[in-house]
Amino acid sequence: MSLPSVECKYITEDCIREWKNGSTTFKPPSPAPVLRYLYELCWNIVRGEVAIHKCKLAVDLVEFVENVSDDDLASVFADIVSQMAQDLTLPGEYRARLIKLVSIYLTSMFVFV
Repeated sequence: MSLPSVECKYITEDCIREWKNGSTTFKPPSPAPVLRYLYELCWNIVRGEVAIHKCKLAVDLVEFVENVSDDDLASVFADIVSQMAQDLTLPGEYRARLIKLVSIYLTSMFVFV
């Protein structure tokens, strides 16, 4: 079970390019469903397209379709990364980024708080 390629609707090439260039105001397409947006964000972080430290910025800039609390965001994030972690065919560099993402979230709580 390998992670299939994701056709991103919300974390677009424009988002990635702007965030790589240091923009802190470029907004992704909104409104976005929480689950889909966070999955695309995690997928792009794991692939190395979006820097891990841009995660909080990416979440702060989007408007979600649903009314979502910080606890809900954390729960969805945990569901996504646990699903990704179950993939035993995930390449080593992807797994290392996934572990780093979770580690940063757990130790500093800066991702969604």
